[in-house]
Amino acid sequence: MTSVGRNALQNTKISSIELPDSIEEMGMVALGSSHNLKTLRLPANLKVVSQFIVTDCPALSEIYVGDQVTVVEDRAFANLSGTTVYFTGDAPSFYSESFRFSSVRVCYPKDNETWTEAVRQPYGATAISWIPYDPENPDDIVEPDIWIADLGVALSQNEEICEWIIQGESNPDNLMGVLPGYMNIVASVIFEDGIPYVVPGLFNGFP
Repeated sequence: MTSVGRNALQNTKISSIELPDSIEEMGMVALGSSHNLKTLRLPANLKVVSQFIVTDCPALSEIYVGDQVTVVEDRAFANLSGTTVYFTGDAPSFYSESFRFSSVRVCYPKDNETWTEAVRQPYGATAISWIPYDPENPDDIVEPDIWIADLGVALSQNEEICEWIIQGESNPDNLMGVLPGYMNIVASVIFEDGIPYVVPGLFNGFP
């Protein structure tokens, strides 16, 4: 088995799947809208992470990307929330919207020099944090500052206390999709001059 076709496993109820490492190609939306899928390990020989390959998978907590991946296409990891993506090899080429509308943590090998600051960009994410880690000990992760990318929002985290600075050019309507993943770590919120309004119910449910 060397390929998985387009839409092959879309809209399934599977919670787990084991893909053979012999797979070299996966089509668009191969696993899209698999609402019960919890963990995904992409095949070791996969070269390109195609568009929408795991888009809209709300239960997906972890994605493991093999060291042969060289390209992550637009919206490959789209509409995800609270997902951690582990890369194990050199930095691939990301498209401008590889993480479109996602709130994700992206872990990369800490001693790999290809993961430069120029690589560690938002790529269309709603919220993204880049975390250096040891692939041999993936559970041993130190959470860095969190960067909220497309909303003009900056988060600075110190242990469990987080300050949220909402900058003046932010679009308040876009903030609704970000808050659920960060309710438990935000201790204070600062609105800068220029915010035109606060969306009704924006902070509803904060502890």
